[in-house]
Amino acid sequence: MNWISEVLTGMGFEVILMERSTPTPLIMFLVQHMGLHYGIEVTASHNPSDYNGMKLIVDEDRDAPLETTARLEELIAQGMNDDIPTLSEAEAKAKGLVTYMHSPFNDFVDHILSKLNQDAIKKRGLRIFAEAIDFEKTKKYIQAFCEMLKIV
Repeated sequence: MNWISEVLTGMGFEVILMERSTPTPLIMFLVQHMGLHYGIEVTASHNPSDYNGMKLIVDEDRDAPLETTARLEELIAQGMNDDIPTLSEAEAKAKGLVTYMHSPFNDFVDHILSKLNQDAIKKRGLRIFAEAIDFEKTKKYIQAFCEMLKIV
């Protein structure tokens, strides 16, 4: 377990943890697909891990809006209580507050494939490489690319 889940479970929230590193677009997909309110990711994006920060994902399948992050910054600036409640992994498990997600990638890949006309792609013999850094932009890019090729 990690410090984020220790604090969240210590404050009574249920937490779903990934058992491996996970790309941001997958977290965005899972928040929406599972009907969650939020997802939190620790990431440095494309920078070295020394630059890690928290990324808050909201249920609209995107990063938290500026109003939300501004409110979080306000609360932090006001001075948070140093006595932060936490639960150990064993305590959180005993209370049923933590679960582990083992392999969510299949649903994510299936979702992406459902947006493509796979038969048309196969007929054309296309070979496509795409790096899904930003899921929303990637979806739009793939859609535009397919329309350009008159596949969709």
